[in-house]
Order: sequence, then structure tokens, then C-alpha cells
Amino acid sequence: MADRWRGVSTLERLEAILANPEIHQLASVVPTPPPHVGGRPRHYPTFMAVVFEAAISVFGSARQVEAEFAHPAMWQSIRQLALQRVGASLPNQPMRRHHYRCLRNRYLTDPAILELLGRIHRTTAAAQALQLGLLDP
Repeated sequence: MADRWRGVSTLERLEAILANPEIHQLASVVPTPPPHVGGRPRHYPTFMAVVFEAAISVFGSARQVEAEFAHPAMWQSIRQLALQRVGASLPNQPMRRHHYRCLRNRYLTDPAILELLGRIHRTTAAAQALQLGLLDP
């Protein structure tokens, strides 16, 4: 009976974030500059910026997300989850705040992209809540 009310660990929350198909729907609206334009390629897949953003709600701040991701066991778990869930091979080095900030400042604050992100989130969140029995149709 005690296990029923034990709460949810931070690793379980990260697992849920990485397992949520909405992450990839949200990441799909973030533009990827074509290679012929030049510039440095992204070090991490776009969906990781969305994961980082969601992890802020788990850990409380971007600085704390960076600290948690920097722990070798945590980053190894994230890498394994990303590989298992979506077949994404993440670098050995953990994602840092400046990787997230670059994508956030360039794309996740653009009003047109924010509108698309909001639309996707509202639709997906409502569908997931309905699927879980949290909405009475």
C-alpha cells in the first residue's frame, strides 16, 4: 500500500518526458537551417531543446537541469532512453545550458513558432488527458 503513494522520482519524470511523442511533434516545428547556408551544425538533436525545456519543470531551473544532466549516471540514463525511445544517439558529453539557450533564443521565442508550439501542445495535451480518462467528453 505504501508504494502506491510513493510519488514520482525525477528519473521517472525524465523517462516520461522522453517517452512522450509530443516532444517530437513540438521539435518538428523548430526550423533546421539548410546546410548550404553555412554555420555550425547542432551538437544535439532539436528534440533535446524541448526535453531540456520540459526538464526545467522537473528540476526548477535551467542551471539545475544542466547540473543534473552533468552527472555521469543521469546523462548515461538519458542517452540510453533517447536511444531506446527514438533511436537518437546523443553525444557522450552532456547537454549544457548554452546549447539549450541558443535554440530557445533563436527559435522558441519567435511568435510564429510559439503559436505553432501552443497549438500542438493544446491539441496533444487534451488528447492525452482524454486517453488517461482525465476529461469527461
